[in-house]
Amino acid sequence: MSITPSLLNQISNADDDRVIRALEALQAGKMAVTLLYNGGVLTAEVTSTVTLGKKNPVEKTETYTTILTPTRYECSCKDWQYRHESQPGFICKHGLAAIMYGQSEQADEQQQAA
Repeated sequence: MSITPSLLNQISNADDDRVIRALEALQAGKMAVTLLYNGGVLTAEVTSTVTLGKKNPVEKTETYTTILTPTRYECSCKDWQYRHESQPGFICKHGLAAIMYGQSEQADEQQQAA
């Protein structure tokens, strides 16, 4: 399965701040994505590390499951669970990271095949 134009379109419709946070987390190694293909469905395990608190900061690491089909996605994070029904088209930073990472992997595969 490939990252489809409809999934990429979700990035263009996403909140700019959320896209930036996903990109920064991927680049800084604070978010890691593992892709698994199963029967035409792309499942991404997204491990995210965040720092909580300013006075006594504590790092917290969570792993979320993001499921991508050719036209939509789902995420196990609370952000997506609470917002996807009330905000049509909402996409969390884990979903964004999974789509961006998948697109990058797909581009790398195409470049190696050429």
